[in-house]
Amino acid sequence: MSHELRTPLNSILILSQMLMENKNKVLGEKEVTYAKNVYSSGTDLLRLINDILDLSKVEAGKMDLDIAEVDISEIAGNLRMIFTEIANERSIDFRINYPKGNFAHPLHTDSQRLEQILRNFLSNALNSTGEHGKVTLEMESTPRRGVFSVTDTGIGIRKANRR
Repeated sequence: MSHELRTPLNSILILSQMLMENKNKVLGEKEVTYAKNVYSSGTDLLRLINDILDLSKVEAGKMDLDIAEVDISEIAGNLRMIFTEIANERSIDFRINYPKGNFAHPLHTDSQRLEQILRNFLSNALNSTGEHGKVTLEMESTPRRGVFSVTDTGIGIRKANRR
């Protein structure tokens, strides 16, 4: 199963990387940005596939986490790169707010897992927000934890469907 998933995805990654490099200078700046987004999303998908295929590690309590001090501006930059164009095409006001520089209190976590969670929240928010809506990610730190909040002007979840 892993071969069937990884092989086409690896082809997409290689081709998008070639487009990103734009060696023949035939692509415009916007197309290169699209290629970067495809490459970044493909890389994230490959990580996710690897995690899913390693689900037995999670069930056995042996999933390795890479805990380190997180550069929140890097995560914000990655998220902007992925979602800005999507938001622009749908005329959605997309913002990511965090303290300039980095958090006042360093955040130690697995940056890959944190970014995946935030991508899921932002993707859901953008999908549920109509044209001319707004999606905002607020990031801040407290002495003991990071606080992340995604708000949108989407349809929301009916009270009957909330848990």
